[in-house]
Amino acid sequence: MSMNLYIQGKRSITVDKTNKKELQFTNVGVWQTPTNITREIIKSDNPLERYYFWLTTLTHTTADDVYNHIEDIQKQITKDEKEGYEFSYLEI
Repeated sequence: MSMNLYIQGKRSITVDKTNKKELQFTNVGVWQTPTNITREIIKSDNPLERYYFWLTTLTHTTADDVYNHIEDIQKQITKDEKEGYEFSYLEI
């Protein structure tokens, strides 16, 4: 079974009406990665940069598709981090 990369953001919020803390999650859409690449990415000092590097090695897609995908990820993570999300890199 292939283990794929999963990038998940998590933040803690306080619900105004109840004053209770809750966790909220967001996910970053990533392309399917081979198990060995997933593990390399997760073990990396900078998993996101390692994922981007892997994307640039793909031969079955165009450079435009890769760079558009990277740009979409960067926009989402930047926006979500501003909203208090912290990201984890997981193997699923």
